[in-house]
Amino acid sequence: MIYYVKLSECNPDELITILNSKDVRKHLMPHDLYNHDSLANWIKQKDLEE
Repeated sequence: MIYYVKLSECNPDELITILNSKDVRKHLMPHDLYNHDSLANWIKQKDLEE
C-alpha cells in the first residue's frame, strides 16, 4: 500500500525548490515559478480536489 504525505505537511521552502527545479518543471504543465503565496494557493486547490 502506498501512503502519500499531505502537501500541507511538507516544508514549503523545500517544496518550492523541488517544484521550481528545471528537471521537475520539464515534466509539469507550463507554469510560473512558485513562491510562498502561489504554493499556498496551489496546495489549497489540491486539498479541495480530494
